[in-house]
Amino acid sequence: MARLSPNPDRDFSAGYEKRDPEIDRLLAEPPLPWDDILDDPVIRQRVGKLIGTAMDRHAAVVKRP
Repeated sequence: MARLSPNPDRDFSAGYEKRDPEIDRLLAEPPLPWDDILDDPVIRQRVGKLIGTAMDRHAAVVKRP
């Protein structure tokens, strides 16, 4: 079994206190509407491939006895 660390800062995750203000600004903005996101043909193609792959996997699982 692993021993506990004697380091009192073992649960400290470096970097959270030094957040980039750009990240805070982006998180504060409202998300894009779905229409704007899905207007991109590359996004539409990727979503179509994901749905097709999911349907193929589901069909393979359903065919099992």
